[in-house]
Amino acid sequence: MIDITQMQRDILYQSDWILHSRIEILNRNFKIIHYVEGNLLDDSFSVDADSDMRRTYNASLAVTDASFLLGPDSWVWIDTYVRPYVGIEHLRTGEIVWTLMGTFSVQSASYSDDGSYTLSIDCEDLVTTLNGDRGGHFEGLNTKIEAGTEAYKAIAGTLKEAGIAKYIIQDVGFEIPYDLEFSANVTAYEILDEIRNLYAGYEMGFDVYGTFFLRKIPQRFEDNVILDYGQLRPLVLSESRSTGLSGIYNHVQVWGQVIDADRYAGASTLSGAVYGISLDGISSLGDMDNFEKIAFKIGVTNPENAKVSINGLSALPVVDDAGVPLAPGTLPVGVDGVFKYRRREQAFYYLGQYQVFGEAYDENPDSPFTITRLGRELLYVFEGDDYDSIYSNDLAGQRARYEIYNHTVLSSSLDLDLVAVPWLDVNQKISYVLQGEGEEKQYIIKSISGSTTEATMSISCVSFYPAYQYKI
Repeated sequence: MIDITQMQRDILYQSDWILHSRIEILNRNFKIIHYVEGNLLDDSFSVDADSDMRRTYNASLAVTDASFLLGPDSWVWIDTYVRPYVGIEHLRTGEIVWTLMGTFSVQSASYSDDGSYTLSIDCEDLVTTLNGDRGGHFEGLNTKIEAGTEAYKAIAGTLKEAGIAKYIIQDVGFEIPYDLEFSANVTAYEILDEIRNLYAGYEMGFDVYGTFFLRKIPQRFEDNVILDYGQLRPLVLSESRSTGLSGIYNHVQVWGQVIDADRYAGASTLSGAVYGISLDGISSLGDMDNFEKIAFKIGVTNPENAKVSINGLSALPVVDDAGVPLAPGTLPVGVDGVFKYRRREQAFYYLGQYQVFGEAYDENPDSPFTITRLGRELLYVFEGDDYDSIYSNDLAGQRARYEIYNHTVLSSSLDLDLVAVPWLDVNQKISYVLQGEGEEKQYIIKSISGSTTEATMSISCVSFYPAYQYKI
């Protein structure tokens, strides 16, 4: 996140804008090797929070020397990157206030001789260095990440092999739950995407500085409003709002994997907080394979701090997918439960029944789509494809809550056309008062498009509900 200065805010309200442009040219090691200043004729940009290719930038430049011509000796080439800045002159002080628009690779270039010689460039952010467009392919016939590998190490190792040195990996404290195998010619992006999708609610991409990030999607409860209504209203040219009336679900079910247990114990007994089961061929815990899955019939639901003992051996705690002791009353009675043994943690992770299942309801106190307010249930069942990789009830429940969020909270949008705010970014909060309403409400910016040379932009926002905190 860029720190916004008061001068960056002040220049937005000037009656006249004097624009300046500068493009830093970076080599393959991201060292500055050249500058292009004052050549910008027009430009456009976009930022999308829901796309891994988060930023794009297009520009037309006046050609002033041979360095603009496409070729190995030009700054427009396959092994260079561009970092455009827009500058707006502060009319009172004369100072140029610069804002970085992003770090990009030039994906295409074209020339025009229509009265004056111009170069047009289409730029995309550094996801191109991972997805095969400008790098990211791995050598070898196959790539394998073994179960039990720390996800952080797997992600960092993939980035290192792809040549990415600057990265921020947050809230990724899980292990790879099963072997991930990739065929020949796999890209770093495909590997990272597979790891990211193991759990719901993660995002990845590159920021304006060219730093890769993988993290939980921010919920922004703790964030301040970047522009309130008093600051925003003088910049607004027009507004529109919409609420999608299709694709809204207040009840979601998620069906995940069908689990194939490695061992079955049949009945179980509960003594105190310990389930006792019998398994053939187990005389010590060393006879159990890491990540081995066992199943047994649950005669009594679990008490607090439940444990499992095999053949009278040491009792190991039963935990959820986050490693937290299972809440009392979680285990259903009269059915088979499946548990995964994890050697390092010395614990049994509860996966669910043979068919992984999770569900959620819209319980947002601000939502108009709850069953109570709407008067009906809108059910959607998610299954197949990516959902087949969900291997526990806990994860299926998290994914269900995430889908409820996507299909209720995100259905109402606010779209604003306004004077360009070059430093505005997605996933920032604004507050606004809709025409005909007197209440100032908060919104999260999801996408931006505009032009610095035309000094206009459009933003699309979704409603933000401060009272609605969800866990994903």
